[in-house]
Amino acid sequence: MPASLLASAADKVVVLHEKKLYAEGAVEDILTERMFRDVYRMNVEFCRTAAGHTVTVPLSPCE
Repeated sequence: MPASLLASAADKVVVLHEKKLYAEGAVEDILTERMFRDVYRMNVEFCRTAAGHTVTVPLSPCE
């Protein structure tokens, strides 16, 4: 479940990690909990608000 602001502005996203292509494709396919762990070393959870917006909630840094 991607960040809704990005999804409303882009059809595709490209993520780079350590000077290499990590992933590219549709926002909802690329921005995942695993991507945040791998690239940003952060555990996150995606929550949907009552208004239907998706919010990315940082939980904790990965150890």
